Amino acid sequence: MNKNEKKTRRFPDTYVIVFCFICIAAILTYIVPAGTYDSVMNEATGKTAIDPNSFHYIDSNPTSVMEFLTAIPRGLVKGNSMIFLILLVGGFFQVVNDTGALDKSLSKLMQKLGKNELLLLPIIMIIMAILGATGVVINAVLAFVPLGMILARKLRLDPIVAIAMTFGACYVGFSASPMCPLTLQYAQNLAGVEPLSNFGFRSVIMVACLAAYIIFTYRYCQKIRNDITKSYVYGFEFDETASFNDELTWRDLTIVGLLIAGLAVYTYGTIKLSWATDTLPATLLVVALLSGAIAGIHPNDIVKSFVNGCKAMVYSGVLIGIASAIAVILTDGGIIHTIINACAKPMSAMGETFGGIFLYIFNTAVNLFIPSGSGQAAVVIPILSPLCEVVGISKEVMISAFKYGDGFSNTIFPTISVLMGCCGVAKIDYPKWLKFQLPIYGIISLIVVIGLVVGTMMGI
Repeated sequence: MNKNEKKTRRFPDTYVIVFCFICIAAILTYIVPAGTYDSVMNEATGKTAIDPNSFHYIDSNPTSVMEFLTAIPRGLVKGNSMIFLILLVGGFFQVVNDTGALDKSLSKLMQKLGKNELLLLPIIMIIMAILGATGVVINAVLAFVPLGMILARKLRLDPIVAIAMTFGACYVGFSASPMCPLTLQYAQNLAGVEPLSNFGFRSVIMVACLAAYIIFTYRYCQKIRNDITKSYVYGFEFDETASFNDELTWRDLTIVGLLIAGLAVYTYGTIKLSWATDTLPATLLVVALLSGAIAGIHPNDIVKSFVNGCKAMVYSGVLIGIASAIAVILTDGGIIHTIINACAKPMSAMGETFGGIFLYIFNTAVNLFIPSGSGQAAVVIPILSPLCEVVGISKEVMISAFKYGDGFSNTIFPTISVLMGCCGVAKIDYPKWLKFQLPIYGIISLIVVIGLVVGTMMGI
């Protein structure tokens, strides 16, 4: 190699970044004193909740060498449901994809749209946002990333767009949702606020955030289609084999219809029958077997497709488990409640307007340590409710700040297993996704802050 030749800059692999966070978490257990809040029965909800006046320090439990070494295996156990979900979904989806029906259907649709083919982008993003807002698709958004990858290749776009149009749009809907039962309504219940209150105001914030995200993503798509070297993952392979002349057969249309019907059944079951996420791979199993049979694929080949699909998800699945190790160390060290207690105290010195902004920043920071919306609500809402009453901040503003802080930060924190899983599925490094996501995250944060200030001024 020529000595004058510049070395290619290499970003650290996502595994390396997550491991560094594990090390930081372990170090924090030696610096931050352990503490905890007592839990009491909430008569309104019938569930246990945090007593905001019960914080006390406990004996420190810094991470030992053995606990550090076993954190990853324990993280894999902690994230086992999500890991198996992504492996099974990847395997079953691969069977459907190997029939060729999706490729031909998307090619034909793009042929019909002609120069307006990029209109598919906002349509899909709006659908994903609605699914996220209703709580139907959150962790299960991993199942949609392979579909996004197929569409991105057909549109000659990069894998970052695949994640943005599926995961990104879904979490915009989830984060700004005026109705999500898993976080918003749960927090309203804990705070003693009427369910679905301020629906209209929160809907306006959601529309504004989604519009900003769609425009930002659309402009990125136009930029890389004009000059592919502008892509943050320049060097990926296009789908050069895509043909717009493949005729759709009744078998192709039936398979696509089966997939749509399967996802529709899962959506209905989630909303009406309280299905858990483990019903998604069960639904896709039926779709995969029927698709293989309709396409005339030999059972042995169906098995091979399934195994290949699982193999493609191994990187992502193991990454989810490793990311879960961060929460394992912080929980074992007993420092999460100490951090929350220390962060909540400054709010008492702030007025209504700045208090709302502080709550957004506070809940964003907490999400780094408690990467679970309902889990975070159970911890912070009982603590913040009495503080807000003292400062004069309305509970509605507090709940909005919690929802936005918890939700939007899911798209940037490496402790979020779903984000790490999506990066693994799309085979892109976390820093490259962050390069795309951080600017729009800043824009959405500005929208949210303005919304919180206006909400405070309006007294809602």
